[in-house]
Amino acid sequence: MIPLRKTLLLGILCLPFLTNTHAAEIKPVQARSAFDFVDSMGVCLRIFDDASHDTIVRPRLAELGIKHIRAALKKPGDNHRGNGQIEMDRLKQLGKEGYKITGIWSCWYSMNDLVKISESLLPDALYQVEGPNEPWNGHENFKWEGKKWPEGPALYMEDMHAALRANEKTRKLPILSFSGTTSAYKSIEQWIDFGNEHIYTDNGDSLTEKGHLDKLIARCRATQYPTKPLQFTEAGYCSDPKAFRGTSPEVQASGVPRIYLETFRQGIVRTFIYGFLMTDDPGFSLLQPDGTPKPAFKAVQAMRAILDDGPTQKKTPGTLPFSIESKVSSVHHLLLQKNDGDFYLCIWNDIGSWDPKTKKNRKNADQPVKVSFGKTPAKVVEYLPLTNGTSAVNTREAPDKEITFEVPDHPLILKITP
Repeated sequence: MIPLRKTLLLGILCLPFLTNTHAAEIKPVQARSAFDFVDSMGVCLRIFDDASHDTIVRPRLAELGIKHIRAALKKPGDNHRGNGQIEMDRLKQLGKEGYKITGIWSCWYSMNDLVKISESLLPDALYQVEGPNEPWNGHENFKWEGKKWPEGPALYMEDMHAALRANEKTRKLPILSFSGTTSAYKSIEQWIDFGNEHIYTDNGDSLTEKGHLDKLIARCRATQYPTKPLQFTEAGYCSDPKAFRGTSPEVQASGVPRIYLETFRQGIVRTFIYGFLMTDDPGFSLLQPDGTPKPAFKAVQAMRAILDDGPTQKKTPGTLPFSIESKVSSVHHLLLQKNDGDFYLCIWNDIGSWDPKTKKNRKNADQPVKVSFGKTPAKVVEYLPLTNGTSAVNTREAPDKEITFEVPDHPLILKITP
């Protein structure tokens, strides 16, 4: 039998060892910039030449808060699907209001025309330019230098690069590839600054179910973008169950915020949701045809507002010691930090909520997730943008080092004050 005095001494000597073991298990996690995440959010925009531009589009864009928009560039005098001069004037207006435009180039025009269009939108509006939209899909009956897919798009990007770089005003414009990958050629990196793809899923799947996102990134790396950073200029969910890839407004609302988080988590520089107000594809729009916001609009609006960190990036993000435990591998997380020092831990269960057989919503159970901190935070504030907007659902002052949260299939955001 060990004497009581020795037992107490042994216990005291062991305490630092146990504490250090716990601290060693919870390693510092490098945060990413909240500013960079918000700046990665984009939306596809149709430019209208009628009154809806001022009565619907501009007010709703301001409410949404996203500054990166993707829109087709048109030649003044080209009045196919809208007056070209009016639409370009409206892009200039949006540029002066602080929007950064990714312009899609058309194979209908000569390279000289496209350089002139780009010049006219500089310096305020045009942020970057993109090659032809889905030339593999027969858009615009694509053909360049007599070649269709897959040879034509590569020739197009070579000519596009040469034309832009030869002009003093456009030579520094970032160039995105056409959207689409093909094994017909291994690389076109010498002519682009960013690889470009579109990502959609069938049956309301999340991007990571069935490996959709991993497979797409792997294909990009194996074909024309081995090393270039990637952007996705289209992604989204359709809220009309009767339409192509149709689901429901509820599935769209839970899925679209996850798209932004998941693509950024996996290194995609910018993702554009298709679309804002798309008359050709109203199911994919974030707005109803009359401009009424869908639930997805409100969820994105709230998430962006919670994570917004002002107009410029100032500080390099730090680290936060924490760990996450979940019984399911579909629970993902992303740690962000703002300039004021607060961390924002975004957690979501990345699974779809649509039953393609019954054409009805599927209720996914919230998943218990334990978050363990290396050091007790001063405060933890919980947000659920989809259901509660920007209002906090719970605030914990000086909480425990271990907290279990119920994580839904849409983002839970924890504001953590160290």
